[in-house]
Order: sequence, then structure tokens, then C-alpha cells
Amino acid sequence: MNRRTLFRLFLASGFAPLGACARPAQAFSETIAVFGTIVRMTLYAQNQQQATQAFAAVNARFQQIHTDWHAWEKGGLVSKINDAIAIGAPISINNEVAQFIRRNQTLCQQSNGLFDPGIGKLVKLWGFHQNSYEDNKTANETDVQTLLAQKPSILDITWDNDTLFCPNPSVSLDFGASGKAYALNAATDTLTQQGIDHAIIAIGGDIQVLGQKPDGAWRIGINDPLQAGKAKANLSLEDGEAACSSGTYERFYTELGKKVSHIIHPKTGQPVSHILHSTAIHRDALIAEVAALSQLIAGESQWQSIAQQLDVQYSYLITPEGKEIISRNLTKRLNVLT
Repeated sequence: MNRRTLFRLFLASGFAPLGACARPAQAFSETIAVFGTIVRMTLYAQNQQQATQAFAAVNARFQQIHTDWHAWEKGGLVSKINDAIAIGAPISINNEVAQFIRRNQTLCQQSNGLFDPGIGKLVKLWGFHQNSYEDNKTANETDVQTLLAQKPSILDITWDNDTLFCPNPSVSLDFGASGKAYALNAATDTLTQQGIDHAIIAIGGDIQVLGQKPDGAWRIGINDPLQAGKAKANLSLEDGEAACSSGTYERFYTELGKKVSHIIHPKTGQPVSHILHSTAIHRDALIAEVAALSQLIAGESQWQSIAQQLDVQYSYLITPEGKEIISRNLTKRLNVLT
């Protein structure tokens, strides 16, 4: 499920002191293939050994998350959970996973159900559960309506301590969005544990930073969805902030001349087309990711209430006509280029 990064990174290439280091820190970069995309990292370390150890630690954490969270990874924990839900059986899971799913349930409520990782079967109906979807066909409307009538939702899951049970067999968990945000938070935590205080990590269209570059804050550019290869705007990220994006113009297939987006509205079961791009910024990557997706689905008239419910102050949306929608607090930080 490769997708081009919705952000561009503006990275310094020189070496310079950071903070009160005894010697100048150096920039080191690494790419990792995981989560069906390419993860790009740049960090500042005292030497190659420290950088190599940090990258290895992050990679190990990523591989664990990929195996555990990927909804369609056979043998992975989420796959086992979905198998249990399908037959109406309880399943005991570790506390970390249980807390993550509970948090997803809370965010589902806060987004008025527009973010709902329980609609994995809807995603599968439209063919976006696989690595290649260019040859997909539009979902059968009868199948979509039959599934919607069963109202699948992550909120159907109940708990007995860390034992999960779901009485609705139409539920299938898919953490394609929130799993990457979880990985961003895990990566920054891992780098901090490795003694890295200045770094930037990009997973698909999601970015999180630690500290800053030698010459100031990390700057990112937001691509213009209507003009390939051209930046629409740029902004600075502060220490610990995550900028997450959601878009209907990157992952899609075309049938009868119509683009079919990978973003499926949980209430209608249909691909979303009314917003091209959505960005949200928050210190918690998971909240930023949920906000970016939910405000895109909510659309021009309702995005603001969703952002407020998720306590997101920095939002940026682009309509199919190229209209920019910018939250008041973000106007102070955003530099529009076109």
C-alpha cells in the first residue's frame, strides 16, 4: 500500500553543535521499509555508533508493531483478534494492546464515529486491504448496505480486564491509520531512550520531530494536491509535535473514469471525495492522525467541531477546487506559497 509522502522535509545538511554537547553533533539518515511504506529518519548524534544503535532500536520496535498491528498480517495479533471476533470468541491480549484499542474507542467517540477502526470489512469490500489495488472494482452496493445494516464499530468491543469480546461479527479491526501514528509515538520514545534529542521521523504522510536542527526548527512543506511536485505551503514544527495528513488523491483506483479513494466513510460506506487533503498538528501523533482523517471525512461544514472535540488547534484542509481552509491558530505559523 505504498503512497507518496504528503509532506516534504526541509533538512539541514551541515553539522553544528546542539544544546550543550561536548562535541558537534552530526546528522545521520536512515530509511526503513515497513507498514507498507518507507519510513525516513534523520537524527543528530555524537558518532556513527550512537546513530546506528538508535536506528536499530527504532527498527526493532517498528517490526514488532508491524507484526502486531497489521490487520491483514497472518499470525499477527490483530489478525488473531479479528478471527476471534468473527466466531464470537473472547480473546486475552496484553495490556499494551488493550490500552491502545481502548484509546481508539475513546477517539472514535470523540470524532463522532468518523474515525472507526472497526470497519475493516468495509475497507476490504472496496479492495483497500491489499498491497495492490489498481485493478480493483467498485464494491457491490448490496454488499455495502448489508454490512452497514450490521453497524460494525470498534465501540462494539467490550472488556473483562484485558480479555476482549465483541458480539458483532461484522466488526473487523484495521489500524492502518492509527497504527502508524502509534509507531511515530513509539519511535520518538525509543529515540529519547537512546539519548537522541533531535530527530525527524516520517511515515508516509505523517511526521513527528524531536528538538530542532542546528539552524532552528524543523520545517515541513505541504504538497499541492492539484499540482504534482509543487509545494502548497510550509510551516515549522516545535519539539515533540506531530503533523499528520490524510488525503483522497494519493491512494485510489479509477473505474469508468471515476477515482475511488481509499478513505471510506464509516456511516455511508462510500469513498470520500469532498476534501482532497487534511493536515492536523498535535503533540500526540495519534490525536493528530485521528483529527486529520476525521476532519477530512467531516468536510467543510463540520471539520471545526471535530477538531475542537479532539483538542486540535492546528488544522489545514484543501478542497477539490483548491480552496484552503486554515484554522485560526495555524494562520500564525503557516506560510502559503501558492
